[in-house]
Amino acid sequence: MSRDIRKPSTAGPAWRKATYSASNSNCVELGALSGSIACQDSKDPHGPYIRLTTRTWTEFISGIKAGVLPG
Repeated sequence: MSRDIRKPSTAGPAWRKATYSASNSNCVELGALSGSIACQDSKDPHGPYIRLTTRTWTEFISGIKAGVLPG
């Protein structure tokens, strides 16, 4: 699995929160980067984010949907 934790920069991704999320800040936000997905805690929008390859992200979501990982 390829992942890496980065501090945000002014050239960071445009963050998106799931439409299913409530108006509170208890969720994650995702952002597209070149060849990867960035994931951050919405409670800390200026904090670090985790960067995953698109393959790793796809495998993670597939594992949740298949019941291999708790959702």
